[in-house]
Amino acid sequence: MVLSVNACIPVNIIEPASPPLVGMLTNEDGTPAVRVSVGVNGEYGDQGCEHISRRTFTDSAGVFRLDPTTHKVKWAVIIPPVERFFSSYSLCASFEDTAPVFAYHGSIPRRGQQKPDTVQCVAWTWQQRRRMTCASQFPTGGQHRIEVGGRWQDERSNTGNYRLIVARNDSYGRPAVFLQWIEYPASGPASVPQTVNLPLIPRMIALTEAGLLADKYSRPSIVLRSVGDPRWNQLRQPKECSLFELGPPGEFRQSPCPQP
Repeated sequence: MVLSVNACIPVNIIEPASPPLVGMLTNEDGTPAVRVSVGVNGEYGDQGCEHISRRTFTDSAGVFRLDPTTHKVKWAVIIPPVERFFSSYSLCASFEDTAPVFAYHGSIPRRGQQKPDTVQCVAWTWQQRRRMTCASQFPTGGQHRIEVGGRWQDERSNTGNYRLIVARNDSYGRPAVFLQWIEYPASGPASVPQTVNLPLIPRMIALTEAGLLADKYSRPSIVLRSVGDPRWNQLRQPKECSLFELGPPGEFRQSPCPQP
């Protein structure tokens, strides 16, 4: 028989919850997203959007700024000894009085100087639902990511770029990867004629790489590397690398990544 013992002691410690945040939010067409409500949740143990600690609105340039926040720790676990080195926070947005949507997950050290976090965000639509996704200056692996690059041209000589979006519905959720085709008309703002959700391996537990490559292959491509759940593969952790060769709006071809 195995016994599990936990012990806590009451404390009253004020810790940093989120750093100073500066961001810019644009619409899909590249124009500033004005008067969008943006908030941060630094509540310990809650990485959703239910408890917003601080809120602001984007200005006429789509820029928002949020001061740092703190939270109070009331209990400390002493058995087993647990030491937390980082605090996590969520960035959320509301469009026209809608419920807040999750946009970004970040972390800061519990001690030492708190460096500002700068994010670039895009407001976009998927299945008739407004979303916001933000990316830091130095995203890694399957973190939130926004990349624009490559170039496409269709049979009517319409041209544009591709946008790669790696997003989550919350800080714990499975990441999803979206591809947008951005079209630049001769006059007027840009548009997004199509958005697709790129397939990932079943029972994926981690997206380790997501990148838009404009020049490495014969066509602009997206590379996705992911790791599956070993419980569903005879305790071997399956790994997969997919290459998506991109064409005009709505067209892409998926294949295994070439061997190095």
